[in-house]
Amino acid sequence: MATRSQVREVVVQLLYAYGSGNDGISKFIDEILEEKKIKNAQQTFAKELFSGVLTNLEALDLRITHQLKGWNFERIGDIERAILRLGAY
Repeated sequence: MATRSQVREVVVQLLYAYGSGNDGISKFIDEILEEKKIKNAQQTFAKELFSGVLTNLEALDLRITHQLKGWNFERIGDIERAILRLGAY
């Protein structure tokens, strides 16, 4: 069984894929989670995190942007942006 840390790691990977322009990643979330050996309650947790971030994406990005000092949101790398979004959620 996967730990919550492992679940969050996979969710960051999914958010990275989504943020890199792969909007269709949501269609394959079940297969990806199965491949990563994430099942049952942890799979539910992963799906809730992923969908929660996507649902609140605009508000999360705004909150992150307000915290940036001397840095532009667009300059943040895709993986870092995915981590920040999940952390802010």
